[in-house]
Amino acid sequence: MVIRRSIIAAAVVAAGLTAATGFVAITSTDADAASCRQRVSGSGMGQGILGKGTQRARAAATADWENKAKTNYGWKFRKLSKASDVNWDCKSLPLKATCIVTAKPCR
Repeated sequence: MVIRRSIIAAAVVAAGLTAATGFVAITSTDADAASCRQRVSGSGMGQGILGKGTQRARAAATADWENKAKTNYGWKFRKLSKASDVNWDCKSLPLKATCIVTAKPCR
């Protein structure tokens, strides 16, 4: 009961200080989530039939993009799954596919 009251009291004090000063702290995690960098391009080729070539080309393009993003901006920017404005361009021929992915790396 005493712990719960002290937590509530701390929250009330923090809310009052925020309202009085208009200051809101932004944590480094919030700043990291909003930081994206210049567009990076990756490409890949794959062979196979029934969509396997395209699947392999996309995987190769993803690996190429992630390697370039890590090299240019550091390991925090290496994941395509966290990137913004992702665009894919894949072309398939019999037994061969090529893909190019472009995206802005984000933390």
